[in-house]
Amino acid sequence: MTATTPVTYQDAIIEKFAIQNPLRVLKNPNRSNIFYEIKQRPPAIKESNEDQFEKLINNFGCELKELKSKFPLTIIYTSLHLCGFGYNLLEQQLDDGQYFPLGCEHVPRNRLFAQFHSRQSKNMKEEIIKNVTVKIPFKDYC
Repeated sequence: MTATTPVTYQDAIIEKFAIQNPLRVLKNPNRSNIFYEIKQRPPAIKESNEDQFEKLINNFGCELKELKSKFPLTIIYTSLHLCGFGYNLLEQQLDDGQYFPLGCEHVPRNRLFAQFHSRQSKNMKEEIIKNVTVKIPFKDYC
């Protein structure tokens, strides 16, 4: 699977990997149910500057607490250190509200956020991906 690859590159991929009878699904990636936005973090946020990162996460946490499962799927790219730091901040800030729906079992699949990084096992990563795809409606995507 690839996104926005020109036909010449598609042909090269098919040839390089000796793919027999490939099925090409060519569709415009713009969908009404998919939105993405890139927000640059302040450049001064480094592993040593947890105070600035905490402000960023607290703003994020306030919106997540209010919108719950209606909060758009969001990915924050950061260092492993700040990933764990931010995860702990969200746990503290949302407390029981980190699980959805209200009153549900307090297990990872019901949590409104997750950390996803290279040091997790393959099974942990697959579980996170499975839980995210279950919660996001993909109708009209393909």
